[in-house]
Amino acid sequence: MIHWFVNTQTSGLDKVVIRPATGGTAITVPLSSSDRQAGQKLITGLQADQNYNLQLFSADKSKGIVNFKTSPEVSYTTSLSQGADLVAALNAAADGDVIGLNPGTYSMTALYNLMNKSVTIRSTSNNPDDTKIKIREFSLVGDGAWVSFVGLDIDGNYSGTSLGVQFLQLKGNATTSAAAATFKNINLDNCNIHDYTRCLFLGNLATAVNDQKMGSFSINNCRIYNIDKGNTGSYYTFSMEKLSFNLFSIRKSSLYAMGQALVNMSFSGLNTAITPVVNIDYCTINNIGGGSGKQLLLDANANKVAFSFTNNIIANTPISGTLAGSYRASSTALEM
Repeated sequence: MIHWFVNTQTSGLDKVVIRPATGGTAITVPLSSSDRQAGQKLITGLQADQNYNLQLFSADKSKGIVNFKTSPEVSYTTSLSQGADLVAALNAAADGDVIGLNPGTYSMTALYNLMNKSVTIRSTSNNPDDTKIKIREFSLVGDGAWVSFVGLDIDGNYSGTSLGVQFLQLKGNATTSAAAATFKNINLDNCNIHDYTRCLFLGNLATAVNDQKMGSFSINNCRIYNIDKGNTGSYYTFSMEKLSFNLFSIRKSSLYAMGQALVNMSFSGLNTAITPVVNIDYCTINNIGGGSGKQLLLDANANKVAFSFTNNIIANTPISGTLAGSYRASSTALEM
């Protein structure tokens, strides 16, 4: 799936030309009026794990060029079709399994705990517009827990009338959410994530700061919206005040209609053994913020962090009320 901004500069787009980086026959994909209005087009027929050059055209005039590499071919441990029980498949999955979802809608209407294992859930089409999961709340529980969501529409409106509180949450173990634990990673790639009333990620349940640890949280090519869209809560979108981590990254994504502020890692003494990296790059952030005393982008309080905020567009902030500032940290390696 390719995306572009819908504006006067792209109003006349009529085709996409894709060329293999190593040479060979170019692929020309016509763009319809609906494609132009949507600002996106699903491209099929490309080889796995290959480098390509993509160029947008309007009446043979170039409107943009990008180089990319397709993902390696995926081997699914289990494939499901609409109507199948995704919860049962997750419970039965072994560590490292990849669950493929064929186009359709799947439901996880109860609170779900993924315990002490790593699982990837991805659409077989890699198209979030045709594969949806209605998720009330998804928790990683205990040492080694890890999850990756790829090519999915993740809908917090799990019942049709009720919205989930948070999409992702960390819990220490099966009996004590606040227990110490070392999680692996979280990966969200090419997903639409929407309609949660509190926040997207809650990683602040540990009894003490640094008791719970995680490697990385990576978001790439996602659309995230309607997360406390009325700005009525008190949480940051990514609330990880006590969580020790190495990397938090959001790239090439759109985030909008989100209340309060973005990233919270503010408890005193967080990450004393390392300097975590927070990287936000090539994102559009719109209609966000307004919590009293909140830092719009990042609140690390007096903790150290390497913070990079580059190539982004911010508009229509705050939603309401006031903000304390854009970011707060100590000894920050800052790039903006």
